[in-house]
Formats: sequence, C-alpha cells, structure tokens
Amino acid sequence: MGLVFSILILFIYIIFLFFSKSDKNIPLIGLLIYSSQIFQLASPIFGISLVFLLQLLLIVYFCLNAVYSTKFLKIFSIFKNFDVQIIFCYVIFIFIDHFMLGSSARHEPLNYSFKPIIHLFIIFLLASLAVNSRTPFVTFLSQLRLILWINIIMGGYVLLTSQLEAHTSIMLSDDENLGFNSNTFSILCVQILIFELFFLKKLSIRTFIALFLPSLLCILTQSRSGFMALILVFFIWFINYHGRAKYSILSFIVIIALFNLKDIAVIDRFFSIVDAVETMDGTNLARFQLSMRAILIFLDNPFLGTGIGTFHMFRFSYPETILLSRSNSFVDSHNLYAQLLAETGVIGFGLFVISVYIIFRNIQVYKLINPNIYQFLKINLFLFLFYNLFSHDLYKFYLMIPIFLALTYSKSEFEMDIKS
Repeated sequence: MGLVFSILILFIYIIFLFFSKSDKNIPLIGLLIYSSQIFQLASPIFGISLVFLLQLLLIVYFCLNAVYSTKFLKIFSIFKNFDVQIIFCYVIFIFIDHFMLGSSARHEPLNYSFKPIIHLFIIFLLASLAVNSRTPFVTFLSQLRLILWINIIMGGYVLLTSQLEAHTSIMLSDDENLGFNSNTFSILCVQILIFELFFLKKLSIRTFIALFLPSLLCILTQSRSGFMALILVFFIWFINYHGRAKYSILSFIVIIALFNLKDIAVIDRFFSIVDAVETMDGTNLARFQLSMRAILIFLDNPFLGTGIGTFHMFRFSYPETILLSRSNSFVDSHNLYAQLLAETGVIGFGLFVISVYIIFRNIQVYKLINPNIYQFLKINLFLFLFYNLFSHDLYKFYLMIPIFLALTYSKSEFEMDIKS
C-alpha cells in the first residue's frame, strides 16, 4: 500500500509541475513535503525515499525553467540576499563539522546534515516563486494553514482512538517508524493554534472548535514542553492583542476548563519533577543531567566542539552528579542550545545566534507594515526558540516555514508598502 501511495504522489507531482498552466500553486504544493507528516506513510521507490525524489523533481523543474524563462532566473536571485547567505553558512558549517569532526555511528552526514541544505535551498526557491507570482503573504499563510491541519487531523485521530495511556509516540501505522513523536505533535498543535489566533475574526462554532481541538490534543499528548508552550502562547497573545482581548480570554478559559478533566497525566508529570527534586531521584531529572554534561563537553572543546553526532560517545566520559536510572536510553542532550555548544562549539553556536538575529531583524519590517503579521511571526519564532530548550532536533523546518517565508517576503512587501 505504501509503494502504491508513493508512485501515485510522484505521478501527481510530475503532472502538476510540468503540465500545469499556472505556477501560483507550486510553492504551496512544494512546501507540502516539509509541512505534512503524511509523507512518512510513503514507501521508498527502488530504495529511494519519496521525499528525496520529490525534492529532485522540484530542483529539475526550477533549473529547466531558469534556462528557458527570465522570470524563473530571477527567482534564484534570492540567494544574493546577504541574510539568506548567512543562514546557509550555518547549515553548511553543520555539514562540514559533521563530515570532518563528527561521527556517523548514529547519523550519516549525507542523510543527516547535508539534507537540510537541500531543504533550505528548495524552501527559499518556493518562497521566491510565490513572491514573483505576486501571491500575497497573508494568502500564502492561509493556504499553508490548511495543509498544517492535515497533521492535526491524522495525529489527533490516532491519539483519540488509540487511547494512549502514557507519554509515547503517536503511530500512524503498525510500522514503529511511521508516526509522530508526541512532543513534536504537541508543538504542531500549538503552531496551528497560533495560525488560528492570527486568522480569528469573530466568534463562531467553527472558530471555537479550531481553538479547542488543538489545545485538547496538545494536553492529551502528556508533553510538558507542549503544555508550557500552549499556556505561554495564549498568555503572549492576550498581552499583545488588546483589540481581540475577549476572544483571547475566551480561548484561555477553554484551556482552564480542560484542567477540570480528571486525571490529567501531564499535570502528574510536572509533579513528578517536583518529587524528584525533593527526593534527589534522578529518574525525572535526566534531561537536566544530560544538558549539564553537554556544557561540560563544551568547556573541554570550546571552539569547534566534538562534532555532530558525538554527544552519545562523550557523555559517559563525565561523572554523574545525579544517579540516572534511564541514562542508557538517552543518547542526546534534549536541549538544542547545550548540544550545539557541545558538538559545534562557539563557532557553530555563534552562527546559530546570528541566524536567529537575522530572522528577527527581518520580521521587524512587519511591525510597521502589518502589526498582526508581526505578532504572528514573533510568536512563531518564540515557539521555535522555546521548544529548543527541550529538543535537540537541529532542523525544525516544520516550525520555521512561516519564518523563512517572511524573510523572503519582507523586502518586497516593504517596497510595495512604500509605493502604496
């Protein structure tokens, strides 16, 4: 079934890319492979993953059109943007660090740290095509919002029907590799909530469901990081959006009402941390311990770190200050900032900080053009930075797509605003 699905999707992409009369929907269709988990259900074709084949197809499409069309040639000018070049410096450095210093025991460089360069290349091309096709940024976000709901519908259906009793993965199929990490899914629920708050115009049954469902699913994942992000997003939105205060208050009441559900497991997981601190039981302090080990690794290797993929090799070289009953099951620090310092040193971490600063500076443009979009982008960036405190995933493109779109759009939208 997975192979049939893969061949069908590949065929649809070929027809759509090379035989469609309009290219306005191509950016959205292209971003589908990065923003939807549905592609995890696809089987490889002749040993090659569907995502890689679709990426290759998109690159061929852009290159062929650039040869025969001046319009498409202009799309590649996005890479002349100095800010975009700096972000590429970061991901290229990650790959070089992995290749030269890192380990392939857990991750092969070509499969782990090279792919994101291709991801970023295609995402910026798709965003640049949308700009050149004169697709308004708000329109693009509205379309992207519908695609993001695919994740919530799929994961939410499994979460509600499987009656998970523990904080574990949300499996889409019997294959244990095909599903959502529950922490990732909880953050995706929070992200779609940000979209819904941004597009909220008036109170209705549909908007109530659109706010209630992701909030409920986020809590049911039992993810502490997701739950904290949920509360913080509502709080920040309430503070910044005085004009929509009554809707924000209503939404916040929905969250408070969920506390009345009996035996909310995520609350119990928070109390388990308190109990662990009081009793010095390391079982529920594993993430703190691993982050501290990452800092120790960084202090011994401050400039270039130990290389991508090496944290699991070095972590046992440092003494435990807290006895961890599950230490063998943790092979990463579960904190992106600590792990970047440990594996890439000051240089890699510095490039990451510069990239975040560049992104923040670009979205500042919208503070004058459209304050609502500015708040939307700022909260998306906050969600990305907050989640990094609890995750070591280097490439959260599923969270950063709105930000990358804004970076591409900001200059053109600013110029259009000046002209108008």
